[in-house]
Amino acid sequence: MLAARQKDQTFADDLQKKYDHGVKEILNHVLDSPARREMFLQRRDAWENDVLNALRSYPCTAQEVSSVELLREVPLTGPFDADPAWNREMQLINERLKRLQAVIDRYAGT
Repeated sequence: MLAARQKDQTFADDLQKKYDHGVKEILNHVLDSPARREMFLQRRDAWENDVLNALRSYPCTAQEVSSVELLREVPLTGPFDADPAWNREMQLINERLKRLQAVIDRYAGT
């Protein structure tokens, strides 16, 4: 039982690093030029793939993976950006981070 708990905590710690990276490098990315927006899209895609691969490689439930991967109901938050399309992109990242935090909390036992 203790070994399983330690394994879950290690997984939660790894996800926390991915979460922190998402906040620092994705959500807080400055979108003030076409080049920076393109960089944002590349970083976002790489981060999302990294997170989803981690969830799938650990025995996460299908519901946990789906919750992070498929954003069905996303509340309007922000504004993050004056451009409505980019503001929506940031809202999606914000929601994905919230859902990832719920998975982290589950495996961290909090």
